[in-house]
Amino acid sequence: MTIRPGASSKEDLRRFRERVERGQDEGRRQLALQSMLPRERRFAADLSRFFVQARWIMIVRQFPDGRPLLEQTEWHLAMWRIFIEAIEARMAGAGQQ
Repeated sequence: MTIRPGASSKEDLRRFRERVERGQDEGRRQLALQSMLPRERRFAADLSRFFVQARWIMIVRQFPDGRPLLEQTEWHLAMWRIFIEAIEARMAGAGQQ
């Protein structure tokens, strides 16, 4: 895609900007994954898993393993709470401009 000052439409500029931003985001993500240590990769995977589980808890209204609250570990409860609060804040419009 070629962009020319004064000759390109606003739509062309918007599409170009989106392509650049997508490419930069993907490039950053790939670079980050390559430069991570195994321990960091595991941490990122765990965070991703807790995020998915938090969404599950919000939708189904039960814990992913089906056990009651008193049988959950404090660490798991803390992680789920962080993600649930963040998801709820995002749904309420926090951080939007």
